[in-house]
Amino acid sequence: MLVSPLARPNGQEDIIPQTFRALQEVFGPNNFRAVLFSGNPEDIKDADLVLGSTGTYLRMPNKGLRDLATVASDLHPDPNKAEGSLFVTLKSRNDINTLEDMKGKRLAATGPNGFAGHDLALGELAQRGQDPDHFFSSEIYTHYDMPAVLTKLRNNQADIGIIRNCLLENLKKQGDNVDDIKPLLVKDVGESERCLTSTDLYPNWTIAATPRLSPELSRRVVLKLFSLPSNPGGLHWTVASDYSGADAMYKQIRRGPYAYLREWNLKRFWDMYWPWCLLGLVLLATGIAHNIRTGYLVEKRTRQLRESFQNQRRLEEKARRAQEKMASLQKTGVVGQMSLIVAHELRQPLSAISGYLHGIERLLDQNNPANSAMLSSGIGAIKSQAKTAESILEKVRSYARKKGQPRSLLNANEIVLEAVNTLNEAMLSPTKVTFSGLKGRDDKIWSDKTELELAVQNLLKNALHAVSSEKNPSVSVSVHKEKSSGGSPRIAISVSDNGPRLSDEAFEKLSSVLSSSKIDGLGLGLSIVRLIVENHGGQLEFFRGPENGLKAVIFLPEADENPGSSE
Repeated sequence: MLVSPLARPNGQEDIIPQTFRALQEVFGPNNFRAVLFSGNPEDIKDADLVLGSTGTYLRMPNKGLRDLATVASDLHPDPNKAEGSLFVTLKSRNDINTLEDMKGKRLAATGPNGFAGHDLALGELAQRGQDPDHFFSSEIYTHYDMPAVLTKLRNNQADIGIIRNCLLENLKKQGDNVDDIKPLLVKDVGESERCLTSTDLYPNWTIAATPRLSPELSRRVVLKLFSLPSNPGGLHWTVASDYSGADAMYKQIRRGPYAYLREWNLKRFWDMYWPWCLLGLVLLATGIAHNIRTGYLVEKRTRQLRESFQNQRRLEEKARRAQEKMASLQKTGVVGQMSLIVAHELRQPLSAISGYLHGIERLLDQNNPANSAMLSSGIGAIKSQAKTAESILEKVRSYARKKGQPRSLLNANEIVLEAVNTLNEAMLSPTKVTFSGLKGRDDKIWSDKTELELAVQNLLKNALHAVSSEKNPSVSVSVHKEKSSGGSPRIAISVSDNGPRLSDEAFEKLSSVLSSSKIDGLGLGLSIVRLIVENHGGQLEFFRGPENGLKAVIFLPEADENPGSSE
């Protein structure tokens, strides 16, 4: 049997000799030996039984010890509530009365592993919210000599002492003078407690069996101990049933079986904080997932914006080209119209000059004037120049009408649709033009694609301008087939809008060669359209809606697939 150091004097030590004799009867005189040991778990080695304080028993959870019996007495009949600690100082120390006064003072105790002489008192400090490791400025030990703690106080080697409960009472019974000792932080633990204590009470001395002791011998030991008669003072062996308080105390001060809590490692950290670790891991995983998702969404959105920007650039480029194409067509039409006007206005004077010259030539043939040779030469030159001017003007008219240039057999649907798409892509107006055409391929015309597209675009631009102030603007173009008043088939291209109704005067001006309702207009748009339509052998007509709006219709002869008719 190993016996841990027991601080003396102790009112319960009288039971030890009786216990040793009883165990010798169980094991035999030559098979039982009691040895004093340090109380450290590493020193158990090949022992079968261990006798010590509750602290000694609890410090060895990994050694497989099992409590067999615990001391009880008349002073402490409940083996679960027997041992406690008492803080003391000298009565002359008027500066030390409260817990706050004790902080930072020098401490004297029986030893670093003393149960009642050290650990229980530190546990009380922890319960009161103090840090027992840094509460005192220093600690000195008496090697488990309890009265020596009082001596340290009296010799001014310490300011505070820790002793076992009932020590002062036992010393008084022995006749020792302890009147100079002042208890501190005295705790009321119940009427049954007759000793001063500063802490709660915990189980008394305990005998525990190691795994080396067989179950049969353990049973015989228990039976023998429980059958021993009580000593003076009622000392006897019984069973303690609650070590939880002492276990919780050790855990709080991180000593004894919980000394490992002072050493930080991954396992301890996980054991103590695994819920928070798990929560942190979940939050970290959530954060990583969020960052990945956010990065993906940002990248996706950036890609979409980049593609949208590129599409916008393409649309702008397409609109620019469409506008340039429209401007080019417009210039071509304006030049043609101006050429026609100039040619039409100058043709008559030149014809008159030619007529006058012809008359003069007739007169000269009568041989009346003198110098007829000179007149004939001058008149010939005038006539030659007039013919040259007429030839030039004829070429201008030919350019304007594209006279002599062959036309192609085309689909009216395709030409009109391309004109609509070009105008929509140019984004000249927020209003989009709608289109409806003939089904099938029954829309053949002999046409110059550029000219007809220009004509349709001019009508659409006028319609878009007319509806620009409407709340619900609408511009549409359609291609359909019908018969003329003479019964010949023709293709009708209709441009309709819901703009304001034109007055009679404004409606009549639509037939004027140069007429415009725009402030800066020259009236060339409709003239260009009319010129192009007439050059295609068609007509341009306008129709007012019953309440508002205007419809412009281009009538073109349906192609008979005879190339000769395209001249």
